[in-house]
Amino acid sequence: MTQRRLFPYFALAIGISALSLSAMFVRWADAPGPMTGFYRLLISTILFFPIFLQKQRTSESIQGRRLLLPLIAGLFTACDFALWNSSLKYTTAANATLLGNTAPLWVALVFVLQFFRDPPRAIPQAPGLVVCPADGRVIAVGVVEDPYLKRQALRISVFMNVFNVHSNRMPVAGQVQQIWYHPGSFVNAALAKASAENERNAVALRTDDGRDAVVVQVAGLIARRILCYVQPNQAVARGERYGFIRFGSRVDVYLPAATRPRISLGDKVKGGCDVLAEFVD
Repeated sequence: MTQRRLFPYFALAIGISALSLSAMFVRWADAPGPMTGFYRLLISTILFFPIFLQKQRTSESIQGRRLLLPLIAGLFTACDFALWNSSLKYTTAANATLLGNTAPLWVALVFVLQFFRDPPRAIPQAPGLVVCPADGRVIAVGVVEDPYLKRQALRISVFMNVFNVHSNRMPVAGQVQQIWYHPGSFVNAALAKASAENERNAVALRTDDGRDAVVVQVAGLIARRILCYVQPNQAVARGERYGFIRFGSRVDVYLPAATRPRISLGDKVKGGCDVLAEFVD
């Protein structure tokens, strides 16, 4: 997205934050019911403000992705009103306003905490196995042209949504041969063209028995930051944490074409503990 397209989202976030903080002053001042009602009405109104920042205001132009802002605003408005109204049964109007207006901050905090979780995993130790590099859903399995090592290869792609663990793990043990970083766009990572068009970071690996594998971190529609912790010539272990992609993305693994896949399209997998494929002698 361009900065101009992102501006309504920033305005929405700033409006929620500002009103959430202002609710604290209402609480401290022990404001009367009419004033707290005014604050509830104000936050409900300002949540719709980004809609009016759109360049085109005709009903025909509000379609597709343009519906996202009204939907977000409507959702927050409904939740704010329901929370405020139900809280009045158990507390004062000022307390209810504080709870309702600061709710988005608590929701955001919970989201951030769950997103950056990185639980330990039991790594399979049997020889010849390729483990999953990330949590998510398998969206591609098939033999394609490996754009990095220029060969026919089995490609397995795992899509991570915003609720998955986003820590990335090495699919095989070996040595890092080369790293390629490619700037690019940020289309939906679930689309096939994301592998070739999106920002991505590829790591070429060579196992102890001479097999080549490539693992590629691909940015997505929301993901804007790829972290890679390894360097060329570094020895790595199977299942070792080696990177992180923030807020929704995918990981592609390129393996020798004769490798036998152990998963199917649509399977849900966990990084480091689920087996993606098995090398064939």
